Amino acid sequence: MDALDMPEHPNFITAVLSNLREINKPKETLEHTSRT
Repeated sequence: MDALDMPEHPNFITAVLSNLREINKPKETLEHTSRT
């Protein structure tokens, strides 16, 4: 499964974006909690 061979593939882009969102969600929550 070499997704890098098809970087313009819609599913590949969607997967990357969704992965970034899932990774950023916990970080934002932890930062917000520590600030309060």
